[in-house]
Amino acid sequence: MAILRQIEVQLIKVSFNRVFAQKAALAEKFYHHLFLELPDAEAMFTRDFSHQTEMFARVLTTGMQSLGRDRDMMVLVDDLLQRHKHLGLTLDQMYTAQRALHLAFCEVMQAELTAAEVSAWDNAIGRLCRALAAGIEPPAA
Repeated sequence: MAILRQIEVQLIKVSFNRVFAQKAALAEKFYHHLFLELPDAEAMFTRDFSHQTEMFARVLTTGMQSLGRDRDMMVLVDDLLQRHKHLGLTLDQMYTAQRALHLAFCEVMQAELTAAEVSAWDNAIGRLCRALAAGIEPPAA
């Protein structure tokens, strides 16, 4: 797994508090975009998104803390895969989620982050999503 460049790690750490302060808005926009592309997924969730917002915040925090530490990142990836295993996620759904997260990030954080910070976060999100996709078992033929 490619390690993020040190400059990207620093950009994410410097901007983390601004991103974390918007966790509820990010989670709301993420699910908005996800459900636009995967309308059937909405039925898997309750209307109370406070739990999802907290999970989102936990992933943000754990992901940031594991920057540059591949072993810690893999613990996060394994945990996320286990928590979502019952959903039977596909690779297409994983990449749809990545796109939804990218769109949410652009909408919510556009005025809060520099272009370099957005790029660093986008690379980190891509890295996490690729690691998750690698752990998704393809359906049996």
